[in-house]
Amino acid sequence: MASFSMHLAVAKLYLKAHPEENEEEFIKGTLEPDMVPSIKKGSTHYGLHSAWANPAKYLQENGRSIENSRKRGYFLHLITDYLFYHKLIDIDKILNRNDKEYIANIQNNSVSPSKNLAEWVNNQRNDFSVLEGEIEDKYEIQDYIDKLPEKIKKVMTRTEGELKVFERDSLFIFLEDMAEIDLDKMAKELLKNPEADLINLYIKYC
Repeated sequence: MASFSMHLAVAKLYLKAHPEENEEEFIKGTLEPDMVPSIKKGSTHYGLHSAWANPAKYLQENGRSIENSRKRGYFLHLITDYLFYHKLIDIDKILNRNDKEYIANIQNNSVSPSKNLAEWVNNQRNDFSVLEGEIEDKYEIQDYIDKLPEKIKKVMTRTEGELKVFERDSLFIFLEDMAEIDLDKMAKELLKNPEADLINLYIKYC
């Protein structure tokens, strides 16, 4: 998943462009999919894992609409996570067959991750910490962070160091592009064709 600060940055940029949204409800929706333990995030992301977040399934199981700000924040979160792992990062090139079995069985721990995946996850966590302060300051999201539960704040650590997974400028461009997505058109397309390619829809409606 994208980090809490990344999701909050996208939400703030989106809200700036859409003042008609209910800010408090939109932020609640933005955070909601990640407010559960990691092993339960497949269910809140409507897929196997947050990397395979399924906004089309979300629509189908939640009234086939995004008629309020909370739903729109949730919907944007799912789109962001999917594109985070399939556009910004190509997760399929990182995972081997064993890793996919690991993710499929993560709730019962019947398969162990490969050394490569474990190293990649650690590198991603490193980058989240290195980028945390930059994202908080660049997008001025401290007011949102102050309202988070303490257990969430504890994982949003700031450190100094080198990035190991992300390219800084590409990540910032990705976050800013996500905030420009036309959620209504994306939802309409996914209701018409739940199998539509999200990367192609992102290109079309961003």
